Amino acid sequence: MTGLAQPDPSKKIKDCVVDLTRVLALFPLLPLMPIVLSKAAALLPEIKHIFRTPDPRPPVMISYGFAAGILVPFAIFALTVIFLLLANLPRTFMGMMKFAGFLTCLSAMMLTIVAYWFSKILLFPTLGILGALLIPAMVIGKLYLDDRSKASHQE
Repeated sequence: MTGLAQPDPSKKIKDCVVDLTRVLALFPLLPLMPIVLSKAAALLPEIKHIFRTPDPRPPVMISYGFAAGILVPFAIFALTVIFLLLANLPRTFMGMMKFAGFLTCLSAMMLTIVAYWFSKILLFPTLGILGALLIPAMVIGKLYLDDRSKASHQE
């Protein structure tokens, strides 16, 4: 390189100091173009922004109470479903695999909704993930329910 001092590789560089006159000498300056403003742009008034105050939020305890009011019935429903499912578990290996696959898909869908609820992901990626999880949940759920209906007809 022309005009730039080569660093000594045996010394550690603590500060980086650049001489701008040498750097600018390496690059030719482009001719400066005059900026022409139209008359319409010159006559426009200056824009003044008025920011509104943010909407008032409820106290934290009301938000927690609302969340608990939604989550408690859901937890009761989930525990009821789990206890009913545990009472009627499939007795074959393939039935158990279909049951586990179906519950895995449903759990992944629920986690996706919870992640969206806590704003970890946006709406359209959430819908894409839910759509991708819906297909195996439907297929595995149909196979599982077919096995359940065959087992109930045999008894």
